[in-house]
Amino acid sequence: MVVKQHTPQQNKIIGYTYNLTLTAPPEVQQLAYYAGLGEDNSMGFGFLEELKS
Repeated sequence: MVVKQHTPQQNKIIGYTYNLTLTAPPEVQQLAYYAGLGEDNSMGFGFLEELKS
């Protein structure tokens, strides 16, 4: 992903997708789901999706 493309502040960001198991109280799980995990959450990074098996 490129942020501020075609400007002097242009920055390339590398993202990853992986599966994880979150073991935490329901309140913490809800916070992680709605707020995301990691850096740059306001830009959409840290997104979590529940996978049902």
